[in-house]
Amino acid sequence: MSGMVDIAKSIGVKQDVVSEVFGEILKRVDNGEEVRIKGFGTFKGKIYPGRTLQSPTVNDGKPIAFGDSVTLKFRQSQLAKQRLNKPKGKSKGKPKGKSKK
Repeated sequence: MSGMVDIAKSIGVKQDVVSEVFGEILKRVDNGEEVRIKGFGTFKGKIYPGRTLQSPTVNDGKPIAFGDSVTLKFRQSQLAKQRLNKPKGKSKGKPKGKSKK
């Protein structure tokens, strides 16, 4: 698995630059913005509203409150999808799997 250090080395920049880019993406998503990087994809935050749970077997039956939470969502662009799914080489013979007869 590659990390920020590996990416920074492969493109010839300091690790701080890569870290700052991702930090800025997170900051903008936290402010409610969508961040679209052409040819790569879109980052956005999904807000899950808080809730209160009550169970007789947990916490002596007293309600437990959970606050709102934000989850980072990513949707790849069509170009990224095409690059990831391009043929790697010529296949030999028939495709594997069940044949339709």
